[in-house]
Amino acid sequence: MGKFGVMKYKAVLLSVLMVCAGCHSFGPRAVGETHPLYNEVISRSLNEQFLLNLVRLRYRDNPYFLE
Repeated sequence: MGKFGVMKYKAVLLSVLMVCAGCHSFGPRAVGETHPLYNEVISRSLNEQFLLNLVRLRYRDNPYFLE
């Protein structure tokens, strides 16, 4: 194995290790822990938007929807 072969082997090994590390930190457990938080933030944002539009309607301003 020449110098190019050793460099290619190291590059492949490093790539495999990086993929394994990435799958470990962003696996199903991580998604399960963060997904409910995301839903709560979206719900809070929609409620704030609704309340702001109620205030706008009270003062005869046009409601504004981001969706």
